[in-house]
Amino acid sequence: MPRLLLVLKRTPQQERSLQQYLTSVEDENSPDFRHYLTPDQFGQQYGPAEEDIQQLVAWLNREGFSVTKVAKSRMVIEFSGRSNQVETAFHTQLHRFSIDGQEHVANVSEPMIPSALAPVIAGVSPLNDFYPRPQIVRGQSGKWDPSEKRFVPSLTLNVSGTQYLFVTPGDVATIYDSPNALNRGRQPMTELASQLAS
Repeated sequence: MPRLLLVLKRTPQQERSLQQYLTSVEDENSPDFRHYLTPDQFGQQYGPAEEDIQQLVAWLNREGFSVTKVAKSRMVIEFSGRSNQVETAFHTQLHRFSIDGQEHVANVSEPMIPSALAPVIAGVSPLNDFYPRPQIVRGQSGKWDPSEKRFVPSLTLNVSGTQYLFVTPGDVATIYDSPNALNRGRQPMTELASQLAS
């Protein structure tokens, strides 16, 4: 496991102080207005104490991990190791899964943190190789209609048996009877309705 992150947490007092700072840095009447901190300053004021960081690094080293770096904010420790070291140190199991024809690795139980270190550790990540995928569904492209001298959109898309209707701004203008440059030359819906009624 080449890149793991031990995510740390700040004390309740540090969290309150940070929220006050974030409010004051945007307040024009505050002496902290637009007075931004460097990553090192941020870590010194709002990160865990240096002693806590040293204890965590020592623990990771004792568990056989290689510590790559400590973020300047002191909120993340980057480390690496083997999967059996992760299972032992965090009292979890890593398994291989086949999902939709793809093989994945993931922990099968929540990782456990030693109680002496729990006040400083928020969690460990990532223990799996499931990554977010975009949810966007792109509509079909339009086609040039030379007789109308415009692109005509393909309005329907079939995704797993479900039909989706896509409309353009010009279509919306026509549907809601709000003529504009996009639907110029089209017959307004009210006129079309009166012609159909007669």
